[in-house]
Amino acid sequence: MHPATRTFIDMAVHSWRGVWISTVLFERIRPVYRIMIVIVSVLMIGLLRFSVASQVERNSDDANNFLAGLDMAHGNLNLHGWVLAPDNYVPTDVLGAAVLSLIFGPRPVLMQVAEALIWAGIIMVAMTLAMRGLRARPALIAAMVPLTLLALTVQRDNTAMVFLTNVASHGFTILLALCGFWLVVSIVEETIKPVWPRLLILGIVIATGSFADPIFLVIGCGPVIVSCFLRLQRHGSNRPLLLIGGVTFAAMILEGQLLQTI
Repeated sequence: MHPATRTFIDMAVHSWRGVWISTVLFERIRPVYRIMIVIVSVLMIGLLRFSVASQVERNSDDANNFLAGLDMAHGNLNLHGWVLAPDNYVPTDVLGAAVLSLIFGPRPVLMQVAEALIWAGIIMVAMTLAMRGLRARPALIAAMVPLTLLALTVQRDNTAMVFLTNVASHGFTILLALCGFWLVVSIVEETIKPVWPRLLILGIVIATGSFADPIFLVIGCGPVIVSCFLRLQRHGSNRPLLLIGGVTFAAMILEGQLLQTI
């Protein structure tokens, strides 16, 4: 198994241990059943989100991303002839639309499906981060906070929530930022070795998010840099923090160079 793939599996298993009634019960559940539980949870949250997304009309950003994805699926991989804005969403929503259209065909409902899956991913990652390092009862309480605020929030007639979530593009940005936090925490705590696969994945996440949506620089890169600065120690090793900061700045520089080429 590739080290990067094993890294994500180990992180997920380590983080989700706190959600069960007891750690002993978690260990008794077969890995295939653990995966099934996560998949069912994602589908349930996705269906809840889809019920809301299906009631909201798509806007020009959604339509533009979907049409660009269709063009990419038909062979125009570099989107020749398209005039892209700085918030181009090419490696996120456009690529996702291309993959979904290749599998299911050019169906406009895929815009709502993608939004539902992205928001389900946001909730699952937020719950994982909230439960990290906690035992049974505290983990369940911590998990209910993002579940209540994100999964069960009434989003209609809520301008702020509509702006952040009804446009799937920003949803993917939030998901990438949360995955970045997840990677940073695991690197700082050094719970899983080796560290370099997570640093590589972190660089890819930051470069992808920054290239796709400038908002990521605020909600993804900014908090990572500030948290690394605040955790610097006068005595002790700062190597993980310096590595994270170096990877973050390198990914941002790479993203800037890529934007100049389009």
